[in-house]
Amino acid sequence: MCLPFSSKKHTYEKSEYAPRPAPAWSSNYGTTGRNTLHRNGGHRHHYTSPGFAYVGATGGDGGGGGHHGFSGGDGGGGGCGGGGGDGGGGGGGGGPCGCAFDLDLHKTPTMPLCKTCEAFDLASLLDQDREVHDLVFHKSISKLRTSASICYFCRLLWTTLTKDQAEDSEVLSTLEGDDDHQSPVVLRGIQYVNDDYEPGGVFRCKVRCDRFRLAGYVSFYSTEGDGNHVTHLDNIIFSRRIKPAEQQFDLLREWADDCDQNHSGCHRDISKLPTRVIDVGLDGKQEPRLVETDGEIGRYMTLSHCWGLHPVIQTTSLTIGDHLKELPLSKLPNTFRDAVIVTRAMGIQYLWIDSLCIIQDSKQDWERESANMGSIYFSSYLMIAASGSTDSRGGCFIPRDTSSHVELRCSQPDGNDSIRVMVRPQPGDFIHLPKRTLHTRAWVLQEKILSSRMVNFDTDQLLWQCKETLIAEDGIPPGWEFPAGRFFTEPDDLNLSFPYTTDSSEGSSFEADWNGMVAHYASRGITKSFDKLPALSGLAKAMEDRTGIGYAAGLWKANLAHSLLWGRVGPWLRTPTGGYRAPSWSWAALEGGISMTIGNAHGLDVFEPMVQGLESTIEPSGLDPRGMIKSGHLMLSGRVRAFDKRQNPQDPGYFHVVEVNSRAEGAVSDYLLDKGDVAGQIIFDEPFKANDQPLYCLQVVRRKENNTSWHGLILESTGKEKEFRRLGRCFTEYVHNPMWFEDVPMERIKII
Repeated sequence: MCLPFSSKKHTYEKSEYAPRPAPAWSSNYGTTGRNTLHRNGGHRHHYTSPGFAYVGATGGDGGGGGHHGFSGGDGGGGGCGGGGGDGGGGGGGGGPCGCAFDLDLHKTPTMPLCKTCEAFDLASLLDQDREVHDLVFHKSISKLRTSASICYFCRLLWTTLTKDQAEDSEVLSTLEGDDDHQSPVVLRGIQYVNDDYEPGGVFRCKVRCDRFRLAGYVSFYSTEGDGNHVTHLDNIIFSRRIKPAEQQFDLLREWADDCDQNHSGCHRDISKLPTRVIDVGLDGKQEPRLVETDGEIGRYMTLSHCWGLHPVIQTTSLTIGDHLKELPLSKLPNTFRDAVIVTRAMGIQYLWIDSLCIIQDSKQDWERESANMGSIYFSSYLMIAASGSTDSRGGCFIPRDTSSHVELRCSQPDGNDSIRVMVRPQPGDFIHLPKRTLHTRAWVLQEKILSSRMVNFDTDQLLWQCKETLIAEDGIPPGWEFPAGRFFTEPDDLNLSFPYTTDSSEGSSFEADWNGMVAHYASRGITKSFDKLPALSGLAKAMEDRTGIGYAAGLWKANLAHSLLWGRVGPWLRTPTGGYRAPSWSWAALEGGISMTIGNAHGLDVFEPMVQGLESTIEPSGLDPRGMIKSGHLMLSGRVRAFDKRQNPQDPGYFHVVEVNSRAEGAVSDYLLDKGDVAGQIIFDEPFKANDQPLYCLQVVRRKENNTSWHGLILESTGKEKEFRRLGRCFTEYVHNPMWFEDVPMERIKII
């Protein structure tokens, strides 16, 4: 996600951007392209020893060696921890590897189990008929908490139940002080998620404490390669464990290959490269470097990341010369370095990162490239989302806590010896993604929508998203327990392949989809206030090109009257700083959450416009016609009615609103009044300060069926004749006066 240009110069020569050592093997890949990473002339080895490796491969002819004990192939030098192959240079011996972190999934906790857990047999939760059983594991939440101090499995259950309450000290205090025997902790029998019984099937168990409305999941796996494929009457197979990193790359390539071959909706033709990209150095013999493409054709990947509060390495007018020579991995922050590694592993030569591929202190370059952002993400082969990191230092490969994996006993139905089963906390999945810092940022929304596919490097596992499928690394199908439509918590699935047109019935559907997306987008975080529209300009251009519908400051012209009726929701926030951002009639002028309920498909069917001749004029402040705005106004013909207002002395945030010349007193706050009767409700965009000037109400739409209600805008005069500024919206329902505008003539006005 991009920040606007800045004149501030940064240098990044210190080691703070490389808090962990650069992998010694990171420039030694023996690959030559897609699907050849593990087959470059040497043998493919199965990774069986504990620990972490990015690539589990032998070196090929003339290629680099592998890692973690893998030898180099003919002519290949050995990688870290592996010896050189025939004719190859020696590797780093058999010593420790310089990889990012150690991931030992066979590590078992040293804390013992309590007597309850030692006696516990997982088979008691299994049933050949797939019936779900409940087991009271502890009589109270306090007993579980006490046992959690001496028992690993009890600690796992306690953490699972309370992790969402970690920041609520009052709730935790209540839980820890509870000694009521009426708060049992229950294990609800193992649930089979997949539809068929196959090796690698997925199981998990729900943990709950109904008294405090606490619930969570733990999942189960048997370690691979030890013969313990857990079965129960040949039906039950436990879920696969989270994979070590070299297997993650295999899995990622498998997902991408399947998408390439079977998902027509995800297909992207090889297109022109962005203005600048990073050549990652596929053969590993050269450092990455920035290249200017001059219109060349090729595949590339993109990185979506959080800039955060820490300075980010940037390409500026001073650093571009050095970056065109090289971008050493050792000087890249962890997230960027990991993105280079993933791009190499996918066999893709080029990578696009906003802070490095846009000249950040060039206003002209930033405006030009931000205007092309939509096509950059749309044409990308795959987007890497550093979902588990809050800034560029966090990396994609987040160390995974396996200390909470607990070994339990599971007896076999034939009476033979029990077998080993590992229990772990349920990894974060797609439902948790919207809570990650990355997915709360404004720029990331269009990146996600425009990319045909993305892989989330989350804190617990890989999560694959494309236009046709969602896959989690642990194999649990996303949203399997939820009704359709409940899985996503954000309405960000605008269908760019759908043939929206102004002549079809889908035109209104498109605007309804857009309005729902914008309502979610408006509350997202953004570092620079004036990026509100630029952060959506790529998506706006894509939709404008596809539909032919005109775009104006975040709204669409085909049904502009309905779209004008957005309203503030949630608390009043500060007025946007940093100067002019958008005309008052655009939602982009407001800070905080908005609602566009009248602008949905239902509203288009029910309400008819009461304004005519709408003409919008937008003057952009730069090269992007859909980006930052210098000025804008709207001309229309409609019915405008003046009214007075009086501030409520008991609550300065609300106002008594009365009709001009009315004698009404004691009016209800934030309501329009007609001679003392309620005429409609007002929702101000921002806290309104009382003055001696009248307010005006513009009727915008009216219910088609029986004219019983209408919606409009609250306006104030700018001091110029027939020129107004929006202050909020108003509406009336069945119980109010639907004829308030009956005797008001049409007039031509301007709203700025």
